[in-house]
Amino acid sequence: MNFKIIAFIIFCSLPAKLIFSQTDSAHIKDKIIISITAGAAIPIKNFSIYDRAEPNIIGGAEIGFNGRIEGRLLFSKHFGFKMLFDAAFCNGKEVPKGSLFSDQIGSHAGSETTTYSYNAKQWNIYDFLGGLTAEFGNEKTTFNLSLLGGYQRIRSPETQINRIFHYWGGSASGDANAYYFQSNMVSNNLAFDSQIGVRINLNSKSGIVINMDYLISQAAFNGELSYAKDAIYTDHQVYYQSHTEENKLVNFDKMIYLLFINAGFSYSIK
Repeated sequence: MNFKIIAFIIFCSLPAKLIFSQTDSAHIKDKIIISITAGAAIPIKNFSIYDRAEPNIIGGAEIGFNGRIEGRLLFSKHFGFKMLFDAAFCNGKEVPKGSLFSDQIGSHAGSETTTYSYNAKQWNIYDFLGGLTAEFGNEKTTFNLSLLGGYQRIRSPETQINRIFHYWGGSASGDANAYYFQSNMVSNNLAFDSQIGVRINLNSKSGIVINMDYLISQAAFNGELSYAKDAIYTDHQVYYQSHTEENKLVNFDKMIYLLFINAGFSYSIK
């Protein structure tokens, strides 16, 4: 993975440096611009919903927060190379009971959930991306467009469910308390980002920036689901208690779609 990232950055930067230094040589002036921004991280499409992949119980992501630092090296009047690091944090979204468990209510046999509790922690997303950027404008306002790619590390939320249900069938009936726990899982993958932004120049060095990004990746998760159940039931008027424990392997892929809307401050070093 590290080799792919390095190769990608070299591929983007060196040819661009050669091409644009030849076509726009009259305007060459290396200029480094550092920006620090923060704003909303908005999960969309598959990342905002539960993908049914039994026995996975982790759902989608809610709207969260992101912060980033990025640097642009302009090696011609309009073109340059950009690198950025960002971190996004989104709370896990609750998966409805009906998406995980289906009650079977019959006159002679069945089961019915009486209590359902779902608790999920945060999705954590970290990106280190590089690519090409282009900007056009005047002394007061500058518009930029960037196409980036690179490394992403995403961690799923630790999730647990408590479910109490009543069941019956034949001569037996009882109540059970079931507990499900899925620890967080980590995926390391490639991510791609397209960004459009505007910088309002306060002076020759500093400005206010507003950016919107659309990021896409595919994460692959591998982990384990722990399941435990305590049951109390009667059969032919005889009272019983039971305890069951089980661990299941969890493997699933999830498409990650994120919309970032950020604002912040930029400063030109050179």
